[in-house]
Amino acid sequence: MFTELLYKGRGIDKWPLAKATVSATEIVSSGGRSGRTMNVYFSYQPSSASIQNGKLFVDDYASVYGLAENDTFDIQYNPDKPSRYYCKEAKSLSSDIRLIAVTIGIIFFIFVLIVQILDKAKR
Repeated sequence: MFTELLYKGRGIDKWPLAKATVSATEIVSSGGRSGRTMNVYFSYQPSSASIQNGKLFVDDYASVYGLAENDTFDIQYNPDKPSRYYCKEAKSLSSDIRLIAVTIGIIFFIFVLIVQILDKAKR
């Protein structure tokens, strides 16, 4: 959806794949209003760089939710800056909804700010 547009627009779809290995996990929330969420800590080896470490914050709708230590999954990394990575499997509909809600909130705030400035300029 929305993240797919960002994914293609930023050229991430052309980044090479690497196998990431889970080093640890941490339950952030076990339910309630924010749902079940966890941090997944991992490492990966880009083809031309040293081992990199990363962290994903995922909800229980993402396919990497529930992974355990030493499990593996695919990530993509920026060949120009191997410490930058993207994991398509960490995205879910609820993360898309959160991103859209935050974007709409920011746009609304900017709109209100512009209206206020133009209103003061008229006086």
